Amino acid sequence: MSTAPTQPQYGAVLDANVLVPVALCDMLLRLAAEHFYSPYWSEQILAENEHALVEQLDIARHSARHRIGQMRATFPEAMVQDA
Repeated sequence: MSTAPTQPQYGAVLDANVLVPVALCDMLLRLAAEHFYSPYWSEQILAENEHALVEQLDIARHSARHRIGQMRATFPEAMVQDA
């Protein structure tokens, strides 16, 4: 018997500060994939994420873009408009 609901009752905006650290990002996205909550982000947040991955963690730009592309593909409903 699964303890996770089939449709998430809660949602959370994931800012770049939680998407940049690999372990934290991985944990949050795994929980979202198990339907514990719905993740949300904007184009601005993903751009900040890419910039931080490249500039702060010295990750190759193509790798950062691949990571963000996988996030977009896995959670297409996560994109929200910038406020």
